[in-house]
Amino acid sequence: MKKFLLTLIAIIFLLASSCKDECKDLKCLNRAECNDGTCICPTGFSGEFCEVEDQAALYGSYLVSGTNQCTSSNHSGWDANFSNKTVIFQESPTNSGSVEMVVDFATIKVALSGNNFVLSALSGYTGSGKFENNNMTFELNSTVVAGGEDCKINVSGPKQ
Repeated sequence: MKKFLLTLIAIIFLLASSCKDECKDLKCLNRAECNDGTCICPTGFSGEFCEVEDQAALYGSYLVSGTNQCTSSNHSGWDANFSNKTVIFQESPTNSGSVEMVVDFATIKVALSGNNFVLSALSGYTGSGKFENNNMTFELNSTVVAGGEDCKINVSGPKQ
């Protein structure tokens, strides 16, 4: 009986020591998640540890919808009907190295950092957004619309 218990304890010890946590010592970066010893990178990053910014992975078309909150109904333009809009996120064809977002008639320059972006160089508009799991989410604030009203638009949608 004593020999049986020692054998059982030895087997339990061997099984427990062979269950190694593959993610314990792995340092995944940029909010990446570890799965069985491999870093699963969020959109916009690549590399063994998700250490490389990969802007090109963000480029493409996104079909977005959202809500707008305006102070009156006297607004005009695309901020009035933000439903099922195609947003194109791309490298600028006229300014190499810069990134832009194209929505309807507007081309908006953006400053990209990892999978986050800030709208820039569009008079009267401010906003920011992010990419996550092949989805784009952003908030756009408008202060230049008919009657001087303010609008806030929150949209999101998947990459097409």
